Amino acid sequence: MDNDWQTWAAAAVVTITALLFVMRSKGKKKGGCASCNGGSTPRVKPQ
Repeated sequence: MDNDWQTWAAAAVVTITALLFVMRSKGKKKGGCASCNGGSTPRVKPQ
C-alpha cells in the first residue's frame, strides 16, 4: 500500500477544487450574464 497516500492526496485535491468552484459560482449569481461581470460594471448603450 505504498500508493495509498497518493490516493488520499488526489481525493483531497479534487474535493478542494470542487469546493472552490462551488463557492465561486455562488458568488457570481448577482447579475444576469457572465459577460457583464456579474453586473458590477454598468453597461454603456451605443447611440
